[in-house]
Amino acid sequence: MKMNTTAAQAGQEASDIDALVQSLYNRLVESGGWNKLLKQLRTNLEDSEWEKRLNTYAKEQVIQHDGDIHLGDLLRLLQPQAKATIPPELKEQLLNSLRTFVSDNVEE
Repeated sequence: MKMNTTAAQAGQEASDIDALVQSLYNRLVESGGWNKLLKQLRTNLEDSEWEKRLNTYAKEQVIQHDGDIHLGDLLRLLQPQAKATIPPELKEQLLNSLRTFVSDNVEE
């Protein structure tokens, strides 16, 4: 019986965390912070030439497939490459911005 109580508590904690994350996301969007983060990320990615490198990779994929690749298939190939090649310092900067927002918006 003790195991069921623990499982129920874990389920409630997960539900509480999901509600908190959704509330923080809503607050971030409503405050304009989400758009600000996206703009900052886009600018930093452009400055790092990430988009240029990803575009080159996309062209290479099209050539490898002799031009016979559907857009959805190309996007499935690009997504892991895009995520893997974001410069670590940009990821860290974005995470720090999110940490600051959470810290400023969650009561102890």
